Amino acid sequence: MIDKMYIILDACTKVYGSDFTKKTRKRQTIYARAAFINIVRTKYGKKVSLESIGRVVGGLDHATVLHALNKTIEAKNGSYLLEKEFTDILYKFNKSIKNILALKDSDEIKVYANDLVGTIERLEDEADNLKGLIYKMNLEKIEALRNKDRSFVDDIFELPATIKQEFYKFKWLPYKKMLESRKHYDFEINNKPVY
Repeated sequence: MIDKMYIILDACTKVYGSDFTKKTRKRQTIYARAAFINIVRTKYGKKVSLESIGRVVGGLDHATVLHALNKTIEAKNGSYLLEKEFTDILYKFNKSIKNILALKDSDEIKVYANDLVGTIERLEDEADNLKGLIYKMNLEKIEALRNKDRSFVDDIFELPATIKQEFYKFKWLPYKKMLESRKHYDFEINNKPVY
């Protein structure tokens, strides 16, 4: 854990721009130390002792570390959380260590890997659905082109046999004309006046 704390310290120092582990009472430096303590304690909890955090931060004793931690935790005093300077430093520090893979525990890496696998599987499913939609749209386009190129004779050959006979009987009139003729003929037969 101490190695990981030094990795966090290095990243935070680069963002802060100067070494905040030196003993000084400047407000900015106190905020930077408190932000570092908050990050370490939030990330590792009680796995890391206050004494080891104090050693990494520049030889602080556990009471000083606890005091700084209480000032950054809302449930205790949390007074630093009201200061914009502190929240800005804390945000920058958190952002700087966010993607450092060396800080992740094996459990975090497993969860991260499972999330990636789940995302990849979901994207593959979406890609398969899109391929299916594209294939279906292409088939519809091809069918539309085929229907567009069809001739009158193609339509005739697909008719049932009984209608084909009528079609020959009407001497290859267009299909609509044939239907109109049938209606007219039926009308004359059925509505013939009886004397």
